[in-house]
Amino acid sequence: MFNARSRRRPGVAVALLAPIAAVALVGISTAASSTATDRAAVADGPVARARTLSAGDLRIAAATAASLTSPSPADGAAAGVFAQAAGVPTAGGPPQAWEVGGRGVLGYSAADGRFCFVFRGLTGGCLAAGSLTDEQPLDITTDYGPGTFRVYGLALDGVTAVSIRIGATEYPAAFAHNAFFFSDAARGGTAGISGELVATVSDGSARTQRFGVSPLTAN
Repeated sequence: MFNARSRRRPGVAVALLAPIAAVALVGISTAASSTATDRAAVADGPVARARTLSAGDLRIAAATAASLTSPSPADGAAAGVFAQAAGVPTAGGPPQAWEVGGRGVLGYSAADGRFCFVFRGLTGGCLAAGSLTDEQPLDITTDYGPGTFRVYGLALDGVTAVSIRIGATEYPAAFAHNAFFFSDAARGGTAGISGELVATVSDGSARTQRFGVSPLTAN
């Protein structure tokens, strides 16, 4: 049996260690992190988890905009459950909620200044100020396994589009409010996958960041 593997670029990772039915994140699995960090995953399906951004100079203005503040009691309760499972208390106040590529995103400002977020049913985390830079403007997670290939995360302010390049082919990712999301189940498998993410910046330039998941081994 093969479990889906999730990889993300270096950063501070916060492991979710309990199932969160209230936010549609159900079941616990283990996932390997991309270049540096291993995390426990809370999954609705193959993979999901918690990650790390901050309130002082997060440079994710669209994701933290007042227009995305959710008055929904259900979202507030879900953010509370997420915060408890992640072990990262909220700063108080309602959460942020939006969609990208048909996938819901829930976020909240943490008491320690980070911005914690979760792609509903998938991985999340908490970013601190300075985690995203002009040279490395994307926080990237890759979910990969049989029938599973997703690349998603948050982008620095100034990024206007994100695409995924695999070999000579480039695919546009959905992009909204600093979040990007790409999914292609047909590219899932066990042999591993690698490529590049291309972030287009408002001045017309582009930044490239690599991603990769090594071959999966049966349990």
